[in-house]
Amino acid sequence: MATVAESDFKHDLKALLHRHFASPADYKATPEHWVRIGGAFVLWLVCLVGWVQASIPATLVLPFAQWLLFSPTVHEASHSTLSTNPAVNKAAALCGLPFIYNPYIWWPQHILSHHQFTNDDALDVDLHHLRPSRLHPGCETDATASGFNFIFKGYFSTLGMAVLWPLRNLQQKSTGRWYANLITPTPAALEPTEFLFSLLPVGFVLVWPWLLVLSGQVNALEGFLLWLYPWAVTGAIWTVMTQVSHVQEDCQQPPTGAPDDYFRWQVESAVDYSIGSELVPKLTATLNLQSMHHVMPSVCGCHFASLYEEYAQICERHGVRLNTRKDLSDAWRTTIARVFELSSPELTPLWAVQPPPPGGLAEHVPLIAYIGTPVGAFLLATPLF
Repeated sequence: MATVAESDFKHDLKALLHRHFASPADYKATPEHWVRIGGAFVLWLVCLVGWVQASIPATLVLPFAQWLLFSPTVHEASHSTLSTNPAVNKAAALCGLPFIYNPYIWWPQHILSHHQFTNDDALDVDLHHLRPSRLHPGCETDATASGFNFIFKGYFSTLGMAVLWPLRNLQQKSTGRWYANLITPTPAALEPTEFLFSLLPVGFVLVWPWLLVLSGQVNALEGFLLWLYPWAVTGAIWTVMTQVSHVQEDCQQPPTGAPDDYFRWQVESAVDYSIGSELVPKLTATLNLQSMHHVMPSVCGCHFASLYEEYAQICERHGVRLNTRKDLSDAWRTTIARVFELSSPELTPLWAVQPPPPGGLAEHVPLIAYIGTPVGAFLLATPLF
């Protein structure tokens, strides 16, 4: 098991930060980052109000607006990298509500489990979310496991994080395929009433479409799709954005150096893509530079693009393996290939192992199809509303 250890690699990373930042306070969000948060919040609020009024255009955009609000706020806030004010970070973490996750459930498993024990099948709870599909060779094989479990359950991942996880916590129950001790806790200092209040936004969006049906403002089909559509799209976005970062064959190889070199493993157990892009980090919560985030979790991702070239040089100098992909489509393809390899290799889609020639739209079809399927279903059903 990797443990925190001193190394020349770690010291060079610290020196990189000291060269670029006068103090840890400068690690936090830039003014431009805050402007993006303001714009995303306005877009999300307009779409949410439209969804409440059963507006089809607003509903179509709502889950994307929720992600655009989540992207510059929640991931940063959960690591206290957004602001030097803890209250601001805590408030920003609530931007994951209602359609992505409950932050009080997320903090313990993400900060304490995933970041300390990345890609450790015994201690990284993230490797067990989408069972019975296998996300790591160390996970046990389920007789019903298939890569298609992963694809299907991905659409319901945010519904699980925002609804099912809190309910299981309240009941102190684990899921059927998790180990008995995998009950995601809330922070020990969290007051029960505060936790219950965090469930109210989710409760509202679960009930509201059906109230519209009962009032006669929409028919049953429209009410059902108003209810399901935001969850399905945010679930697809979440699954793509998060799972490509670690569920990869090269991210699950043994470390190239000493097994107790914690910082080396944090880099080598993650994948980066769209390196050099200024736009992609803004759309992906900087998850596209995941290895950098794992060795610098106290630095706001808005700084990563400007640091990456020097960071990569440090990795090369120390022989640290950087796992990279061309873009998100490429990373999604290799994730699907890995999940099927571990779960049901005989069912592996050809597009996952035989990608089309680069440069055309065809290479992006699997990613577009996955996120676009609920969008297409919603649009096809609108004549029946």
